[in-house]
Amino acid sequence: MISNAFLCATLKIENYPWRKGGPFPMTENIRKNIPSSPPSSFVFPMDICSEEKRTAMPFTDIPAGAWYEEGVRYAWCHGLMAGTSPTLFSPRLPLSRGMAVTILHRLESCPSSKGESRFSDVKPGYYWSEAVLWAGEKGIVLGCGRGKFRPEEPITREQLAALLYRLAQVSSGKQEEIMPTEFADFADARLISRYALPAFQWALEQKLIQGTRRRRLFPRRSATRAQMAVLLHRWQRYGGAKTI
Repeated sequence: MISNAFLCATLKIENYPWRKGGPFPMTENIRKNIPSSPPSSFVFPMDICSEEKRTAMPFTDIPAGAWYEEGVRYAWCHGLMAGTSPTLFSPRLPLSRGMAVTILHRLESCPSSKGESRFSDVKPGYYWSEAVLWAGEKGIVLGCGRGKFRPEEPITREQLAALLYRLAQVSSGKQEEIMPTEFADFADARLISRYALPAFQWALEQKLIQGTRRRRLFPRRSATRAQMAVLLHRWQRYGGAKTI
């Protein structure tokens, strides 16, 4: 758990997952201050805000000034998302359901899980296995019917909104209050599935999702890696990122 990274000049790391090699990739200044063995919790002074702004990303496909640049920088610097190669982030690549849950698992400091998977297509040994097990136990993921999770399929924007909405409830331990949202401003609001309506209302209220310039939400379109990075950045500002 990385605490107060955006609030003060002291970085506190708790429950560092040594057996997993830790959250990755971290900036070099953070990495070199992490002990090579337990204790799992330690504190060292550091100006995280200025370091993040100074850190040069290795990705050649993130143009300066792109709408997702700061989101990608945030997600990469804090070990929530890595590149698809040492020099590529692939911002337009669809995000898979397994990767989306893995990112949220990292956001929550990779908590361990007990029991067996409730989904027949989630077996041990895959990068997303433990994350999906955790999310299933917490009720963050409900599956796609017939006992399937379909981790390799692209996640839609409404599915991603639903995951974040449920995670917010799990993290806060209470039902998120939702004010009525006027969907009439969005031309494609009728396409939002019934189960995702509360999640979209909440996400719009919290400004996690804002729609396009043409007032469209594209609820059933696949979410991209760039969109996920931006959501994580906005989530931190919303206050849901208790682990960062």
